[in-house]
Amino acid sequence: EYTQVIDIDPEYGYAYVNRAVVYNVISQPDKAIEDLNKAIELDNNNALAWYNRAISYNYKKEYKKSLQDLKKAESLGFVVPAEVRKELESN
Repeated sequence: EYTQVIDIDPEYGYAYVNRAVVYNVISQPDKAIEDLNKAIELDNNNALAWYNRAISYNYKKEYKKSLQDLKKAESLGFVVPAEVRKELESN
């Protein structure tokens, strides 16, 4: 469980990213964004955190924020799948 990992090592950013993915899957994007904010705070160059926050913002229909985070993820080298890019840019 990712929460246990965070309890053991609260500086391990990827645990926050992974827990955020679970929150998105169970339709809790606000909790996902909280975790992704923490992951980005720990490592501003965590492209996966920026990408997943873009997905979270899209779920909340915050499209401008979603596209900003998507661009940041790409600037850090994240390759956005074409179908995801198409969906996010169509909103």
